[in-house]
Amino acid sequence: IKIAKGSVVRLHPKRRADLWDRFLENKLATVRAVHQDFEDQMYVAVTVDDDPASELHHWYGRSLFFSPDEVEPVSPRPETIV
Repeated sequence: IKIAKGSVVRLHPKRRADLWDRFLENKLATVRAVHQDFEDQMYVAVTVDDDPASELHHWYGRSLFFSPDEVEPVSPRPETIV
């Protein structure tokens, strides 16, 4: 499924096992970027929509990172494939 910067996704953290991830389960988030590392792994950088500091995080470049299988597209945008 295609998502891009600006897409809205629902979070489903799987890989980490801390309490913070449980709070993020089913939260809506906005994709701020899609990154690929040197091992060709893809990561989706997001800010959580109901976080009061979301725009501040976006302004100074702080994002939460998730694997593509940890996000569920709610409103896809076709510019970038994940």
